[in-house]
Amino acid sequence: MGHVMITMDCSQHGRVRANLSIMKIQWRVFLLLILVPLGLTLSVRADEMELFSESFTDSSLNLVWLPFPGFSPNHLVPVMDPTTPEGDLWVGRQSNEQLGGFASLSYAGESRMENYVLEAWVYTVVVPEGRAPLNGIAVRVDPEKGCFYRLASHFDSERRLTLAYVGRDTQNYPAYLGSWEGDEIPGGAPGTGGWHKMAITCVGNKIWAYWDGHELSGCPISDDRIARGFFGVYANYVGGHGIVETRVDGITVRRSGKLVKAIPR
Repeated sequence: MGHVMITMDCSQHGRVRANLSIMKIQWRVFLLLILVPLGLTLSVRADEMELFSESFTDSSLNLVWLPFPGFSPNHLVPVMDPTTPEGDLWVGRQSNEQLGGFASLSYAGESRMENYVLEAWVYTVVVPEGRAPLNGIAVRVDPEKGCFYRLASHFDSERRLTLAYVGRDTQNYPAYLGSWEGDEIPGGAPGTGGWHKMAITCVGNKIWAYWDGHELSGCPISDDRIARGFFGVYANYVGGHGIVETRVDGITVRRSGKLVKAIPR
């Protein structure tokens, strides 16, 4: 009887080993079916990784900011501001005072950047009666060819956001690619000045513009005049010599995940 029990135990052990082998095979199939797509998802996250950032903490700069040729020679500088959305009392200030008005743009990053997302807190000035400045951000800044794309607020009687190409070939006048007025702006055009999140995504010849986390209608917008370039902070006064500034905080630049949207997640 004892011998029979030993034989049964050995038989059971063999079945257990066989079941373990089957489980190993099933586990390998699981890895192929589940982890390979997961690996692709991780690739998407890598494509969305942060490339540059600037928060102006303790009056310091992480990046080298240069003035755009032909515009005001002011470059982005840290200044104290108790209203900062990041709560550290420091923001960046881009002004046009050295030129005595008109346009001002500082840029940073790398000239070879093609497909990326620029996001920043921007203090948008509101002047219901009078002339408001243009406050905004810029992508694919090409200082050699003298051109860039910019998203800017213009909150006076116009109460609008605009996405535009600006270049020497347009005598630095904006060639509008998109315009959003009043209720076309998510949440409506603000009635008072304040901090808002602006973002631009550029992939190939497509451009997406965002306001407070909302994609603006009509995006993506197609334009192939600039293939790559730096990112920047933009300020302008239209129609005279007004001294204006754009204040920014929490600038981040990352690779665009829109490149791999077709990959299953």
